[in-house]
Amino acid sequence: MKTLHFLALAVVMIALPTAATAGTLLVANKSSKTLTLVDAQTGEIESVLPTEAGPHEVDVSPDGRTAVVANYGANTAGNTLTVIDIPGAHVTHTIDLDEHTRPHGVVWLNDNRRAVVTTEGSQSLLVVDISDGKIEQVYPTDQDVSHMVAVRQAQGNEPAVAFVSSIGSGTVTKIVLGDDRVVSKKTGDGAEGIAVSPDGETVWIANRGVDNLVVLDTDTLETRATLDTGEFPLRVEFTHDGEHAVVTNAREDTLSIYDVESLRFVRKVALGVEGGKGASIFGEFDASVPIGIQPAPGRLWIAHANGDRVSEVDTETWKVTRLIDAGKEPDGMGYSRMDAGTIE
Repeated sequence: MKTLHFLALAVVMIALPTAATAGTLLVANKSSKTLTLVDAQTGEIESVLPTEAGPHEVDVSPDGRTAVVANYGANTAGNTLTVIDIPGAHVTHTIDLDEHTRPHGVVWLNDNRRAVVTTEGSQSLLVVDISDGKIEQVYPTDQDVSHMVAVRQAQGNEPAVAFVSSIGSGTVTKIVLGDDRVVSKKTGDGAEGIAVSPDGETVWIANRGVDNLVVLDTDTLETRATLDTGEFPLRVEFTHDGEHAVVTNAREDTLSIYDVESLRFVRKVALGVEGGKGASIFGEFDASVPIGIQPAPGRLWIAHANGDRVSEVDTETWKVTRLIDAGKEPDGMGYSRMDAGTIE
């Protein structure tokens, strides 16, 4: 485990956050093959843990104890998941996905045992038992570049339902877990960012090729709304209170904000983070390339892959309140209400 003496990492305070947020922010850094654990209240680096090449996405179990990182790979396709004990701040084990290469999107199921993982190489969605490292189920999407996944969790007798966005096909694929019901629908070129609304009634898809946001009914996949975004929308997420949906616009360094109840655009916010740090995929963009979005009470964290920083945004004022230097080419993030272990 690295110590703070070896970290050339800094926290830049712009303004004091409006409310303290306990717990731990986890940041996957693609270029440095690391996961950074940040004290969510102070913004200080608690630990930096190794992953394998190209950690793109990370998700935290519902109980807040365990994180799973999808190791996408770099020049060579990755096929592993790194499992992290958050209170202990250490890697517990690595899961080999065998022929299922380029794992990317990852979401825990609410049983605190399994997670669903997209694998671009095999065009599939996997259900993985994280504790024993076994693949329980494989659902082929038959779509090109199946990239991200969002889940409507199981409730009562209703099974969990996964929604996979596929960039190459421009589609969303609905997969009812536990049976063979798989259906895909075209939403727009470059379908990538995806999130299920807190009430489970809608799924929101950001289409980076046509600069829009499509809202579908989770039951019927009928279109409820099509909304304009900024240039090159990459992720969509909901604020902690569920009132707003937010989209990161990678080419113009902005955040678009939408009212969830009315399905209307509210405003666009300039993030103002310096770019040009040379992210491996988006180095040609002048902007800082905001990608990952992680909500917490009263705030959002935004990962800037071409700025090597994470910005913290107050969701009342929509202003950037803090910048965190968490690692090289930050992308996917997770949040746990638990504190990470202390570095000795």
